[in-house]
This record gives sequence, structure tokens and C-alpha cells, in this order.
Amino acid sequence: MIKCQKVALLFRVCAFLVAAAGLLDLLGVFHGAFYSGVLLYYTAQSNILAIILFLVLSIKTISGMRNDNKGNGACYFPRIVMICTIDVLLTFVVFWILLVPQLIGILPLWTFSNLAVHAITPLLCLADYILFSESRRLKYQDVYYVVIFPICCDLFIIHRAQRPQLRNGIRRRADTLSVLFL
Repeated sequence: MIKCQKVALLFRVCAFLVAAAGLLDLLGVFHGAFYSGVLLYYTAQSNILAIILFLVLSIKTISGMRNDNKGNGACYFPRIVMICTIDVLLTFVVFWILLVPQLIGILPLWTFSNLAVHAITPLLCLADYILFSESRRLKYQDVYYVVIFPICCDLFIIHRAQRPQLRNGIRRRADTLSVLFL
């Protein structure tokens, strides 16, 4: 575990910027559009979770540096970091193992936005957990907390699928497929 708060702050700020840029690019903001329908996907929602995580960890690291908190190092909220990491890694696993074989030749896979939300951000979350979190601080009940976010997303998808009026007025990207994980 790395205890240097300056390294942790640099890593977390860079991770926040990469994750935010990837999500904004996926939403079409850098191309003069806003595809609000993308926000309904688990990938976008889990990346928002990662962005919030990196923002909170960056703020907490700055606070720790100001208070000269050298005893704790750069480890903050290890249980929450683990839960968010696994939720975001679900995006990585599902996309690269289940969806990519079906999407080869249909969608451009090697774009910045695609790599950022499906590979770089999940791996940055994993790296943050490995590099800056203390081991043996987790509890068995944390496994149950990991599934709360994916189950809530699934319930939202089921609710949305049963109500066609919720789909009206949502702009979709022309080059994407409507892929649900159910």
C-alpha cells in the first residue's frame, strides 16, 4: 500500500479527469450534442459512481494533507472503494467478455469514449483500491453491498421497459445498439 498522499492525490485527480472526459465524450458533449439516453445504461451510471468516488477521494486526500494526517496515509473509505470498484469492474467484464464478440464490425470499439468507460475507468478504480487501500479492512457483509447497485439498475431497466412512455423524447446515438444486460 502506498501511503504518500501526494502520489494518491495526483493519481485520483488524473483518474477523475480521465473518467469525466470519457463519460462526457460518450454523452456527445465534445461533439456538440447531448445523448441523454446514454445515462440510462449501467455503464454510464457506474462511471458516474466512479467519478464521484474519485472526486470524494481527491477531496479527502487534500483534507488529509492539510491536516497533516500522515498516520492514515492515503487510505480513505476502503470498504466503499471496494464496493464501487467491483460495481465498475462489472462493466469491464460484461463488455469485453460478453458484448465485444457480438459487436466486432458493428461498432467502433477503439474510440476514446469506449475505452475510457469500459476499460480505463474500471482499471483505474481497481488500481486505486490496490495501491491505496489497506488490506483486511473488509467484512463479509460487504459482498451483499456490492450487489445493491447492479440490482437497482436492473430494477430501473425492468421498470423502464414496462413503461413505453418513459422511452419517448430520449435522443439516442445513431451508431449504438440498445443492449440491455437482462
